[in-house]
Amino acid sequence: MLTKTIDLHSHSYYSDGSNSPSEIVQKAKDIGLSALALTDHDAVDGVEEAIIAGKDLDIEIIPAIELNVESIDGRTEILGYFIDHTNSELVNATLESRQRRFDTYRRIVEKINLLCVGEPIDFEEVKAETTNWMIVRPHVAKVMLRKGYGNSIKESILAIEAICGLITKNPKATLGQALKEIDKANTIVIHPALKKAFSNLYGYTSDADGIRHALLEKTDLDI
Repeated sequence: MLTKTIDLHSHSYYSDGSNSPSEIVQKAKDIGLSALALTDHDAVDGVEEAIIAGKDLDIEIIPAIELNVESIDGRTEILGYFIDHTNSELVNATLESRQRRFDTYRRIVEKINLLCVGEPIDFEEVKAETTNWMIVRPHVAKVMLRKGYGNSIKESILAIEAICGLITKNPKATLGQALKEIDKANTIVIHPALKKAFSNLYGYTSDADGIRHALLEKTDLDI
């Protein structure tokens, strides 16, 4: 029985990936995939390039997209497959989404500059990190690291880890465990909005990596 391997979720540098669509298709070929879906966030810019590369390398390319939408439960991501990536309504919708992201991250950079005492972040530098102005968190993080904010982020993580260790009497405790201990003790009342903010700002992975800052989107904190 012939078995085929496919990948239905991939991102290029047209959203938050680091490779061009053709490079992704080449990587898919190298690992033996027979089909690949390019599912960039709110973008179809790379689909045509992927299709052309797929024809050259004999890999089926599924035109796709990952749409970020608002629902009653907050933000939801919807994957769409076998789309018409040339459809004018879809293309216009992605451009509108890109503009919303653009405006949102411009405000985020302004707030970061108000809070930080180091070298200001130039929004033009953040834009320069993108291929098509589809700004995502890693683009802001890269500029912040170049500005020397990496150490201050790492220091804040270490401080949170230390507090969690004191609360739980466990040096390897996660933020989630510390928050549960606070709830059990019932000596400190944390407003639900503040608790959610902590969870959003500081995620946690394995004991080996400890807590990570949401901005970095990576577990390697040796920066």
